[in-house]
Amino acid sequence: MVSSEMEAVMQTLTARERAVMSTLIAHGGRMTQAEIRYETATPKSSLTGILISLERRKLIIKKEWGRTNIIELSEWFLSKKEPS
Repeated sequence: MVSSEMEAVMQTLTARERAVMSTLIAHGGRMTQAEIRYETATPKSSLTGILISLERRKLIIKKEWGRTNIIELSEWFLSKKEPS
C-alpha cells in the first residue's frame, strides 16, 4: 500500500525512477538488480545510474551479494507508509 507521503516522494522522481520504485514496492521492497532490470526492461547501464540516484536520495539501499546486488527500499522511505 502506497501512502500519500510515499506518493508525494514518488512524484519528485523521473518516470524510470518511479518505475523502479513501483516495482520494488510491488515485490515487497526487496529484489536483485537483475530482477529489477528484467521487470522494468531497463538497460543495465541506465539502471545503474537510476539506482545511484535513488541511493543518493536515501530511497533505496544497495547491498553487494556475490556478483549481484540486492536492492531494498530504505527504512526512511518505508517509514512513510501508512500505519496498518
